[in-house]
Amino acid sequence: MIDIPHKRLLPIVIGFLVSTTANGATLTVGEDENSDYPTLAAAIANSSTDDTILVARGVYDVTRGETFPILIEHSLSLIGSSSDEAILDATGLGVGVVRAIDPEVLRVENLTLQGGIAEDGGGLYAQRSLVTLRHCTFTKNRAYDEGGGVCLAGCYSVFIDGCRFIGNLASGESDTSFLGTGGGLNVSVETDSQVAVYGSLFQGNSAEGGASGIYVESYRTDLTVDRCDFLENTTGSKGIGPALMASVIESPYAKDVVIRDTRFLGNRELRSEIVGEIGPYVVKIRNLDSATTSVHGVEVIENEGYGGLRLGGATISDTRVEANSGVGIIMGPGSINDSIIADNLHFGLNAGDCHIEGTRIERNGFGTTQFQSHKTGGMLLTGESIEILDSYIVGNRGQDGAPGGLDCDSNTLIMRNCVVMGNFADGRFDSTGAIDFNGEHLQIDSCTFNGNQAVQNSAVDPVPNAVRISTLGTAQVTNSIVWDGTVSVRANPQTAIFRHCAMEQRIPGEGNLFEDPQFLHPWDGESADLRLPCDSPCVDAGTIDGAPSRDIEGVTRPRGSGVDMGAY
Repeated sequence: MIDIPHKRLLPIVIGFLVSTTANGATLTVGEDENSDYPTLAAAIANSSTDDTILVARGVYDVTRGETFPILIEHSLSLIGSSSDEAILDATGLGVGVVRAIDPEVLRVENLTLQGGIAEDGGGLYAQRSLVTLRHCTFTKNRAYDEGGGVCLAGCYSVFIDGCRFIGNLASGESDTSFLGTGGGLNVSVETDSQVAVYGSLFQGNSAEGGASGIYVESYRTDLTVDRCDFLENTTGSKGIGPALMASVIESPYAKDVVIRDTRFLGNRELRSEIVGEIGPYVVKIRNLDSATTSVHGVEVIENEGYGGLRLGGATISDTRVEANSGVGIIMGPGSINDSIIADNLHFGLNAGDCHIEGTRIERNGFGTTQFQSHKTGGMLLTGESIEILDSYIVGNRGQDGAPGGLDCDSNTLIMRNCVVMGNFADGRFDSTGAIDFNGEHLQIDSCTFNGNQAVQNSAVDPVPNAVRISTLGTAQVTNSIVWDGTVSVRANPQTAIFRHCAMEQRIPGEGNLFEDPQFLHPWDGESADLRLPCDSPCVDAGTIDGAPSRDIEGVTRPRGSGVDMGAY
């Protein structure tokens, strides 16, 4: 269990709870003679609006007279001694554990709800309520349609803190319209409401249709997922519905979304079909209007049968998207900072109008491309303007003629302080190893290219190759090292200007060198160290005009009498 204290409660939730529970009575449930009632159902039947019911330790099932489903029809707080000790168990009865119909406020704390079966919300079903769940466990529950563990329908706002959703199932039914969404949790709230999930665990849940962890189907909902773990959840075990519906978290009509300090590890899509950039994805968010998704400190790693993130406009930082079976990230306009996108079987990133900084895009694109329309290895970037700063594009593979590192159709691409090495393009003649630019203006400053290869010019084997620049576009390449063979650059010599660059290919230009830069360790097929020794001809050989004040490692420029060529 994740046990992280949470202190940032939603003000609307706290205010509502204080105002509606302050005058209620307190009832007790337990086996001892000092308790008011022996069963929770009896206590609820004798309670009034805004009462609080304290549940003592024990297993509350039919053998001790408990009645299921436990029905709540007014504002109420249920508080157990702890979720490991106070257990509501409906196993074997074929009904849900708790059903709350139109309570203005529902608060459930420190209880385990297990063994329930219902059409919606096997463990807990609540409708038209302001819901708070704290330190509860929902386990081994089943819903035929929505919310294997919990279904919250038409609620006002939802706050969940420190809960565990383990081994729940939204099963779907092949002979009905039920698809099975929200293996752990299915939520719908009023328009412009909030759903917040903090410090919670979703493990081993399953949904036949979509969202094995959380499905939020409300319109214009603010969603926050903070410090949660989503581990080993599955979709598609019975093969009902297409795999592209699958996800771990999905919100198709979201407003602003925050996913922070959260892990998605070892989740699985079990249907046999393989899909490309269409889906499925671990996280699927569709933001409405100009709303965005913020992703910070998130790990999306080794999820089988899934791509990583499919988002609208987004800001991504300190995030790892690695070793997933599909595409790494698809997103709209936004930014990616200090992140790693690596070892995804399809391409690493598809984005438009994006600022990328301090990020590594590595070893993507080595899977089958049967269901992919875009077969670039590292990145596919579009829109008006792309900026890539202080980043590494390494060891990606393009297939069927697509470039290995970057395919850019943006009007403007600016690259500064980047290392582009070991990228590879195969499968068709005239590929581009590293960067294929089809826009209007390309600007490359203080970058290093080495070890990029592509199949070209009817050759059987790949040859060193780095950059192709559209004959309709203009390019300015300054203070850069392009050490990728004598045909490493394909560009219109009338519109592509190289200044203070080191190249094997003898492209004329002010300050250009055609000498080996003497990298400390050139690309050897697996790794490289492209820093320069003191006696490299590229040291102090660049121009100060327009040079960045720091290199890719943050070292101040210039260090000697002049600016070094390349990213270091």
